[in-house]
Amino acid sequence: MLDTTKVKILLVHPDADVRRAALFHLCHVYNRSTVTADDLWSAIDHDSSNLVDFIVALEHFGQSSRSMQRLIEEAGLGTGESSGIALETLVMMPLDDIKTHADAILALPLHPEAREEIELQLRYVELTANELWDLLRQAGEGIIAEQDDDCFTRAGFLVKALARHPEEAKPLALKELSVRGDEWLEAFSIVLLGRLRAVEATGLILSRMDLYEGDQIEFAIQALVEMGDVSIVGELGRRLQESNMDFQYAAIRVLCCYPIQESQQVLLDFARHPRNRTSDAVGNAQMSLVQQFPDEEEVLSYLRAVSVNNLACSYDTLDADMLTLAKAIGAAFPEIPTWERRVRARGIARVTDMIHQRIDWEENHPEEFPLPDTQLEPAPALKKKLIGRNDPCPCGSGMKYKKCCLDKFPAI
Repeated sequence: MLDTTKVKILLVHPDADVRRAALFHLCHVYNRSTVTADDLWSAIDHDSSNLVDFIVALEHFGQSSRSMQRLIEEAGLGTGESSGIALETLVMMPLDDIKTHADAILALPLHPEAREEIELQLRYVELTANELWDLLRQAGEGIIAEQDDDCFTRAGFLVKALARHPEEAKPLALKELSVRGDEWLEAFSIVLLGRLRAVEATGLILSRMDLYEGDQIEFAIQALVEMGDVSIVGELGRRLQESNMDFQYAAIRVLCCYPIQESQQVLLDFARHPRNRTSDAVGNAQMSLVQQFPDEEEVLSYLRAVSVNNLACSYDTLDADMLTLAKAIGAAFPEIPTWERRVRARGIARVTDMIHQRIDWEENHPEEFPLPDTQLEPAPALKKKLIGRNDPCPCGSGMKYKKCCLDKFPAI
């Protein structure tokens, strides 16, 4: 499969779908060491049509002073969607980068909420690990008591601040994970351990994935990817077949982010296993294989066969994604015309379905589509023009009416 160096080149590919696929891959892969935020800015300079997507992706990559300055400049424009997205992305930047550029960021025309979030993070810089941990516990309790979104936001900033104190923060998080205490503090501990690349916590996290749901399982996935330890692939492979559906979905998403031969083989074996033919997770495994930019014949042959014959395929956009993959790796698959025909047909069907939905909605909700108040004027009555006996016949013969069609159409 393509490594990150080769995928990075696809950020400036002529096809927009390939650029988006490459950006998605690089944002989610566990090893981004060959890609930096400056690479994304270079791609933006090459073609700014995906500006918003690239700005959102910046938080996944190592920042430089140049990147931060450009992000601040974009945010300072104050117009357009990209400016607002740049402001939101600045809030998510690493704490040390925010601290270094604090004066320039606070000089921007920030929304009051964004300004408050920046100032809050700057205050967290001054606190000790124990003080931050107490605040994180309070945030967890606040979520349980109120389901307050502000508590989620604060918890994210606190985890970011705690990651600056690895020696003190790691024991606190490991202890919380081992004693099964507060459910949300446990979830935030998992995120923190992921940021700290605490591989020793892998077993504990995997043992909880069968129990988690919603945000908690998202945190577990995020942590396992950020840890970046390839031993996770083998452990997931051993558990995948025997686990419940939720675990399978989560495990496949983690495996997708490890584009190495071992994870690819685990995904392929799972997708081809006869017992999984009716499993919805098979479609996710197929999607993950495509997103890894495979160029191995065994994988490509399986995906081509599934896409053409719909073998155990619950992955609706496989045709479109295979077209994108073919462009990315420069492959002239014989199935390309079939994929293109299906993609066009699906697009037409989608538009037709939208029209029918609109018609149904209007019929069932007439109050939302009132008829105009103005009444149309009745059409003026047409005056009948009688034809005299000596007039030219209307049939166009050139003869008089009495000599031509009078007997045929006397009513005229």
